[in-house]
Amino acid sequence: IASSELIGCSKTFATIISKINENVIDFNYGIRWINDFLIFIPKLILNNRTLPSSEYFVQLFFPDLKEGAGLGWFILNDGYWAFGLPGVGFISLVYGYLLRLNYEIIMGISNNSFVLGLYQNLYFVTVITSVRTGIFGSIKIYLINLLSLFFIVNIYKLFYRKTV
Repeated sequence: IASSELIGCSKTFATIISKINENVIDFNYGIRWINDFLIFIPKLILNNRTLPSSEYFVQLFFPDLKEGAGLGWFILNDGYWAFGLPGVGFISLVYGYLLRLNYEIIMGISNNSFVLGLYQNLYFVTVITSVRTGIFGSIKIYLINLLSLFFIVNIYKLFYRKTV
């Protein structure tokens, strides 16, 4: 049974490819990445920021759809819309490098099984969300979860020191 979660992602990717091929839109050469980066700034601080690429895409091609309509923003969309196939390769390399770097950081902090189990859950969530939110959304979710991981690890260390 196919899930609309994955079908929506491939539909958005195929739409971007076809609209570029049909000259309806052009490569954005990374300009949309600036808007995507602004999602790290809370709306409380920057209330009138432009839409991230995923929401801009829906507004542009499916203006009648409401939020939660099942159109996922695949991580490769960010790269392809910016630079075509080289952008897909670039996004893939950056994302893989960031995941590897975080693994090395966590291993450097602790090799405790509890901490590594928490990291595994964080890693899983980050990889799964890349299929629905693109690279910037995945990084944002990762950082939010990483803060909670560090909080839990510090509580664990405090508790562990008191019981030993």
